[in-house]
Amino acid sequence: MFAHQAYAAQALGLTEIGLCAGAGPDANGNALNGTYTWARCGFDAPLKLIVSDFFSRPTSLKGVRTVQEVMRSDEGRDWWRNRHIRCEMAFDLRVGSLSWQVLQAYLDEKGIRLDK
Repeated sequence: MFAHQAYAAQALGLTEIGLCAGAGPDANGNALNGTYTWARCGFDAPLKLIVSDFFSRPTSLKGVRTVQEVMRSDEGRDWWRNRHIRCEMAFDLRVGSLSWQVLQAYLDEKGIRLDK
């Protein structure tokens, strides 16, 4: 559903979609994994602005600066999945952007084909 929304937003001339992603338990105690899920769909954000334990990340992630850089490795994805934070993230709607590349890879992984 999000991919259809992204294509529609792009067709309207928008350049970015922003959202506040959440993680951790909601008011009813249900697990939320929005920061991980939205990152898997291509949303990105600078780490230093959103992660309070930015400097305690694994050694292999010391040079990364963005959520999408974290998501490039299994260790990074595991580390990010366990960050129970809420944060502002953005999807870059420009043709060929990293956001589109990540979303397309995710759709391919899931075997999802869209008629644009």
